[in-house]
Amino acid sequence: MNTDPSRFSICMISIYLALLLGGSASGSGISLEPGHTGSDYSFSGDYSHGQISVTGSGTYYLTNNLTASSSEYAIQVNTSDVTLVGNGKSVNGTGGNGITSTSDGTNTTITQFSTISGFDTAIYSQGAGGEISENTVSGNGGAIVVKGTGTQVTGNNASGNSENGIYVTGTNIQITENIVMDNTWSGVNTTGQYNSITKNQVKDNQKNGIACQNDAHITRNTVTGNGRDGILTWDNVTISENIVSDNQRYGMKTINNVTFSNNTVNNNREEGIFTGKYSYVFGNDIFNNQGYGLYAGNYATIIDNNLSTNEGYGIYAGNYANVSDSIVNGNQWGGVVAGNYAGVIHNLITGNQGSGIDVSNNAQVINNTVSDNLGSGVFSLHGAEIHRNMLTSNYDCGINGWGTANITDNMIQDSRYGLFLPDNSVNVHVTGNTISGSTDTGIYIDGGGWNVGSGYIYNNNLLNTVSAGGTGYLSYFTWTNPQGPQPGTNVRGGPYVAGNYWGNQEGTGWSDLQEPHVSGYSSLPYEIVRESGVYDTAPLVRSLNTISSTNDEWANTYPHGNISYLHLSNATYISQAKPGADLLNVSVDNKPVGPVSNWTFKNIMSDHSISSSGQPTPGQVHAFFALNTTWGSAPLTVAFTNQSLGSPNSFYWNFGDGSTSTVRDPVHTYTIPGVYSVSLKALNNQTGGVVMLNSAVTVTAGVVPSPTPTPVPAEITAAFSADRTTGAAPLQVQFTDHSTGHPTSWIWDLGDGNTSRLQNVTHVYSSKGSFSVSLTAQNDISTGTLMKKEYIIIT
Repeated sequence: MNTDPSRFSICMISIYLALLLGGSASGSGISLEPGHTGSDYSFSGDYSHGQISVTGSGTYYLTNNLTASSSEYAIQVNTSDVTLVGNGKSVNGTGGNGITSTSDGTNTTITQFSTISGFDTAIYSQGAGGEISENTVSGNGGAIVVKGTGTQVTGNNASGNSENGIYVTGTNIQITENIVMDNTWSGVNTTGQYNSITKNQVKDNQKNGIACQNDAHITRNTVTGNGRDGILTWDNVTISENIVSDNQRYGMKTINNVTFSNNTVNNNREEGIFTGKYSYVFGNDIFNNQGYGLYAGNYATIIDNNLSTNEGYGIYAGNYANVSDSIVNGNQWGGVVAGNYAGVIHNLITGNQGSGIDVSNNAQVINNTVSDNLGSGVFSLHGAEIHRNMLTSNYDCGINGWGTANITDNMIQDSRYGLFLPDNSVNVHVTGNTISGSTDTGIYIDGGGWNVGSGYIYNNNLLNTVSAGGTGYLSYFTWTNPQGPQPGTNVRGGPYVAGNYWGNQEGTGWSDLQEPHVSGYSSLPYEIVRESGVYDTAPLVRSLNTISSTNDEWANTYPHGNISYLHLSNATYISQAKPGADLLNVSVDNKPVGPVSNWTFKNIMSDHSISSSGQPTPGQVHAFFALNTTWGSAPLTVAFTNQSLGSPNSFYWNFGDGSTSTVRDPVHTYTIPGVYSVSLKALNNQTGGVVMLNSAVTVTAGVVPSPTPTPVPAEITAAFSADRTTGAAPLQVQFTDHSTGHPTSWIWDLGDGNTSRLQNVTHVYSSKGSFSVSLTAQNDISTGTLMKKEYIIIT
């Protein structure tokens, strides 16, 4: 309980003067004496069995504990401008009201009662204004009831009552810094408007933590462990900077026009936040709730939130919603679901168990980073605008687009299907995309079965083993520029926009093997699927000069990769930091040029390189961790080492077997065989970050057999060698993998913009320079990476 020192001093002086003068002290307070009858107050009985009625303005205080003699009330204030000081004494009774002010009792202050107990209502305030402060109220029916307007309810402890802790029907009430716990009904319940509820501790009440009507302000409260909703409100409410956790229903449940800002909402039994139309949701941290992280109605604005590891969707929003600049990670049903005409823009959406983004008709999906989701990166219905997204390692599809859609300038990597379209989609425009590393098909046309599709698929960079196919009619779509080759920079940097580039990641695809041409396209038609009769009539090929574009883990360079350009042409590259990072430097031909946002190569006459590097934003948390082991028999003890950036000072681990920890570097023992995913949420006082390692720990039922007929995946240590490391260009180098731990896949970065997924690689370096080479080797349980800086020197 917070006590104002100046108020405490005044009370002590008043008591001293009253005792010194034998009853009353002018201007400092009047002691309430048994047997007194006058215009100021009457005291029937005594402190052990009495009743007090105050009829004159002034300050009054108890000199002993009071036990009520009447079931009507113990103390009643019947006039205005009264201050009733408990002086650390208690008031007890067996029914009725403990302390009550009538409607005539305006500006009544009731303060410093050590205990008020045994009443139907402990404090019943009906007059306007005044203050109820620093009282302890327990063991009553209702604790504090306020019916007037403008009253301040401050610093009280209203706990263990059989009805509401604080019940307000008046308006413009300030409810501040109270402790409201273990009440049978709600903690704070207001039915009036324009009330302010601030800095209260509202815990373990059997109904709602805080329930209020329209136009309230609910700020900086701790609301935990309540039997229904943490916060329940109506319209036009502002809810900010609260901690709302472990409530038995919703963390927050509201209606329309509600503003949520900078709240922490976690571990509630249903949705973290459930709200209606026109809500504004900004800067909230919503995690580990058993329903959706956020359910918002139509026209909601959802900006800069962190939603992770909720058991439903991270965000489920209605029509015309705007979802932007948020981190949505590790949610069990999926990342973001939004309705018709919604906008999903500039979000980081990773590691969700369903689709990363799922939108209805006429939605916009722009500039998102979407990776490692178990469904599609983006699933959309008719009329979608899907532009400039980075979609990586989504298990099912990079983009699953139904109906009319404009799909342009996206980077789609390492999914089963890069782009999945039914053949009844009409007016489709698919241009400027890079689709690479698809394990099944880059562009899959599915049989729709009830309509004839139409549209254009051209000027895409397709780097897959199988770049087009499916069960539907490929012939419904046009696979080259319908206007014929047109001057302009194509997706490969060439000077004409024509068909698609039909390559693969090893550089051995059809377009890769064609002779470079000054136009950047070929007049030799390319049959998209053998014996299908469907052709790209002006497929793209390499131009005469190459620019190698790379970046580190904190930056983006676009376009990315090894791209050929027309002799004497120009090419502009864009450099930008990834979310939570700052652009540090851009190097052109291995020379630093500073943190520039774009760079134009003019009148290209030779090969070039451009690389971007970044660094984490100071104070921005990026969650990382390491394990000392990932494989073994039960019981298996694993030591986890936090490696997070941004100086986090609090941590939340989920070990995948129902156990959690808040230790910085925990040690956990798995006792039941299985495969477990592990997540870490790291926070500092400003930001947070979340990382999840899927299938991080494998626990077997018995001792792992050794030796075993087939290699057992183990922790990988990457290693490699080269048959030569120096020489004149062109220099052919043979790289040999020596990694231990039985890797099953390999990713080489050869330093000059070229990559490979072969185990052992032969590569020709054609330009002078020093090239760093890295190898990442993987199996089902481990990943190892080795980089050798400036390993290859070409003279």
